[in-house]
Amino acid sequence: MLTADCKSKAACNTACLGEDNTDAFTGTCIQEFTTAIVKGICRSPTVIEILQGHPRDQKICAPDTTVNTALPTKRCVCSSVCSASAFSELIMGGNTTYVDSQNITWISDDEYINVGRSLTTNYVDNTSSMNTSVRYFPDARARNCYKLPVQNISSSILVRAKFVYQNYDKLKRAPAFNLSLGRAMTAAINLSKADPWTEEFIWPVTKDDVPFCLYHIPNGGNPVISSLELRPLPQGAYNSGLVGPRKNFLRKCYRINCGYTNGSIRYPLDRYDRVWDADVDFSPSHLSIPLYTKVGLNAPSISEVPPLAVLQTARLLEKRNFLTYNLPLDELGNYYIVLYFAGIIPVYSRFNILANGETIQLNYTVISRNSSVHYFTMKQVRGLNITFQNISFYPLVNAIEVFEIVDIPPETSSTTVSALEVIQQYTGLDLGWEEDPCFPKPWNHITCDGNLVKSIELSGINLRSISPAFGDLLDLRALDLHNTSLAGKIQNLEGLLHIEQLNLSFNDLTSFGTDLESLVNLQLLDLKNNSLQGTIPDKLGALKKLRLLMKPSFRNLENNKLRGPLPHSLKKENLILRISGNLCLSFSTSGCNSFRGSSNRGTTIY
Repeated sequence: MLTADCKSKAACNTACLGEDNTDAFTGTCIQEFTTAIVKGICRSPTVIEILQGHPRDQKICAPDTTVNTALPTKRCVCSSVCSASAFSELIMGGNTTYVDSQNITWISDDEYINVGRSLTTNYVDNTSSMNTSVRYFPDARARNCYKLPVQNISSSILVRAKFVYQNYDKLKRAPAFNLSLGRAMTAAINLSKADPWTEEFIWPVTKDDVPFCLYHIPNGGNPVISSLELRPLPQGAYNSGLVGPRKNFLRKCYRINCGYTNGSIRYPLDRYDRVWDADVDFSPSHLSIPLYTKVGLNAPSISEVPPLAVLQTARLLEKRNFLTYNLPLDELGNYYIVLYFAGIIPVYSRFNILANGETIQLNYTVISRNSSVHYFTMKQVRGLNITFQNISFYPLVNAIEVFEIVDIPPETSSTTVSALEVIQQYTGLDLGWEEDPCFPKPWNHITCDGNLVKSIELSGINLRSISPAFGDLLDLRALDLHNTSLAGKIQNLEGLLHIEQLNLSFNDLTSFGTDLESLVNLQLLDLKNNSLQGTIPDKLGALKKLRLLMKPSFRNLENNKLRGPLPHSLKKENLILRISGNLCLSFSTSGCNSFRGSSNRGTTIY
């Protein structure tokens, strides 16, 4: 935070960064009151940062800070400039905190997950031997989930996960499993194909945490993970790929530092710790040269804030007319592409941009000493052929990012989620119900149609009575509560106006109650083996859609304590009624249970 005069945005920028503003970080004037949260205190760069190319007089802003002021005042606030202290790192199964060579602090994951087992394994990474902690999940439960904390982050975040097997269990069977982020299934991990395996995502923050889950697949072995990293990104970064008719996030496929062939670069050269991979796949290789120069660039306006080290390298087409990158993709899908350009040669390069033979941009011009970016999407493709067609003065490209666009399924209604949470508490058991009931996979005991909970089966759980929360499951079509120790009257079901199948058999219910009368869509009802007493309500037969009071294996009213005449409303076509094992039931006053196997005006009685 600065106390500089906020007469103008330019004055605030100068106060934050100095006059030589060569990066895309800006200041903002705000009015603070008694307590305020600002985006960080500006400081001078360290010697190491200056050696790494950061201008001496350009200040850097620390993470958010809470300040108290006695009187309202206007202050300069710098835009978020990421430093190591803003990063979140989890080391899986580790029981100690440590700081790595980049001054990044790693902590144990114990606080963020309560399932799985952990151990340490040793493996050779490139040429050196190293120990790594892993967490593996031997129990084939529905979800093995982390809750990643993203409080107080107003931008999107980078989520990076590393999966390591390296024969930690001495079984030589590398596992395969599925991965989800939020409500979307995102990736199929197969460590027999690559070990270690890394996945990276751009996630738009909308809540205080985001679930990150690993799932067993049949014969896939135990899911395993080694580390999770969270990085706040610049405000507005990748927004054009995150804004559309449906909510979505991005899964990284490629991030290429064009023209750079000496390995990958990341933090601290990229202050947001994106990993920019070496440039190894382009054509024609013998006519496309790598170019590196420390030429100064005018202040860019690129929201993604690519590092200067990336903008100062390029792949340049020296001869011929086409510079091409062929990029295979894992899945048929929609992809978001970001192309970065910087005028690091003293001419204006002009060229056309093509993708899979389709013209994306005609006559694209890269101005000397200026940087720019071009975004586009490709729909339903399995691979990318990105081509730069020469018009004049050498096509060049400085960096390429390719992301798969992953749609986020719609949320289940908050009313349904709240009702299910109450029901889980009511059972006194941990049913593994957390986050969204339907996505990425339905909870145990539940089936869904899209984001609607359609059926619940809780047989064998000691409920004792029907919780009022069941009545809030407005989209429910089938409810199976057989053998759940229910007693007393049937109740708290009047809100299930769409229910079609209801199984309350093998309990100790004694009264029909009145709720069944409102279930206008009920078709199948099973009440066998209860302690129902008295007569069958006449309104039960008034339910027009009630066709069968049984399924082929069910005997719906058998083995209760019912007596008296059967309601005439039950005399309807295709209604099958099983009443054996009761005290006395009949359509006739002359006898009890006397019409077994007979048909009475369409009603078959057993």
